[in-house]
Amino acid sequence: MIVFFQKLFILLFLISGPLIAKNTYLFLIELSAVALGVWAVLLMVRQSRFRVHPEPAQNARLLDTGPYRYIRNPMYCAIVLGFGALLADSVSLVRVLIYILVIAVHLMKITVEEKLLLEKFEGYASYKSRTKRLIPFIW
Repeated sequence: MIVFFQKLFILLFLISGPLIAKNTYLFLIELSAVALGVWAVLLMVRQSRFRVHPEPAQNARLLDTGPYRYIRNPMYCAIVLGFGALLADSVSLVRVLIYILVIAVHLMKITVEEKLLLEKFEGYASYKSRTKRLIPFIW
């Protein structure tokens, strides 16, 4: 169910306004977010097992390289960062509300995923203690 709401809120945000920031600095932030997201997905596809559902795949491997060296959820970071740039570039009440929902559903999904990853991977607690959850060097 959480994946349904994740996809729904992402879609709603994407159709609620422009997809490319007009402001140069915000566009660069948006571009950086896309690069981070692509990097994280490619690494997950090549070295582990990419899934949209919170449950780790049977043959998944704990990643701690690339962006995963610093943050546990670089794909979600990319969404929050990129959508934040788009929101700042084109503010509307609808977009603000959807952005809040996007963040909320991702935080819920992170909570579920981390519980499952702690159960699956013996080294996850150690990995968790040396990395940030969503925002590099901060949280």
